[in-house]
Amino acid sequence: MSVESNPITIGLAGNPNCGKTTIFNALTGLNQHVGNYSGVTVEKKDGHFYHQGQQVNVVDLPGTYSLNYHSPEERIAQEEILSGHIDIIVAIVDSGTLARNLVFVTQLMQLGMPIILCLNMFDEVEKAGIEINLEQMKKLLGFPVIPTVGNKGRGIDVLKDTVCNTKFERTTGDHLRLGDTADGFIHKIMAALPDSEKKNAMWTATKLLCNDAKYTEELTKTAKSAVDEAAQAREHIQKDTGIDIQLYITEQYYGFIDGLIKEVVTKKEARADARAKSDKIDKVLVHPVFGFVIFLAIIYAIFQLTFTLGAYPMEWLDTFWEWLGGVIEQN
Repeated sequence: MSVESNPITIGLAGNPNCGKTTIFNALTGLNQHVGNYSGVTVEKKDGHFYHQGQQVNVVDLPGTYSLNYHSPEERIAQEEILSGHIDIIVAIVDSGTLARNLVFVTQLMQLGMPIILCLNMFDEVEKAGIEINLEQMKKLLGFPVIPTVGNKGRGIDVLKDTVCNTKFERTTGDHLRLGDTADGFIHKIMAALPDSEKKNAMWTATKLLCNDAKYTEELTKTAKSAVDEAAQAREHIQKDTGIDIQLYITEQYYGFIDGLIKEVVTKKEARADARAKSDKIDKVLVHPVFGFVIFLAIIYAIFQLTFTLGAYPMEWLDTFWEWLGGVIEQN
């Protein structure tokens, strides 16, 4: 098998418990190396596979809920992605909890890197009667969307094909909409950044707007005008909305996600009706008053079944053993 000289490197990114490890194992098989990142106990997993005559190196990034810089996992994930060693980000999400998982994906979109979205555990979504318009989702996000079931190997070959056929072109992030106000200020900050900081301009501008200590301190000397622009924008937004800037930006992420989900996710009517009935039953069973009464009634019913109705078979057993004992004595 001939292999192209320049391998592709992909980074698997996603929230904890999204099935990232199963995708990593399905892609790499036995071609894995596991260790720890230098100076921390966070596990580091690397592997590779060959497909279409191409070697693909796989980096399993630490599971994290964001690309902030607070925990070792967040720091390592951010540094690895921004290192320039990763060609494509494979963002893995739990299909059943899209709203929560896609917050991380919106942050990845601001980096301008090639992304492939992997909707993992897709069989659970199908069982629940939920339909996701994959083509529409791809159109709205601006990158490939692939349904997978990691523990069954479903969608892995399609994922490999997509990785090998993806062009390493940086994106502008224009598909991500955070509202006119946020978008306007972010683009002003981007324009004030020097050419040396243009590579991840949207992400850098957002971090400056949020007054991220790491970015503000590093860019105060080299991009003072962008830092000042961010400070003015932050003051304007917080004064106008009355909320902290980080909370404001998070709300904009969720606003984009809510709009996306409304466009691409639908529930089959029969399953939706069943779910509605189930929700009504749950409201009664977990009611603070009626729920407690129902619980006591169930306990009482179990008690009666055990000691009242259970007395009859006990008597039958006693009678049987007495009869059997008599038969044995006579013989």
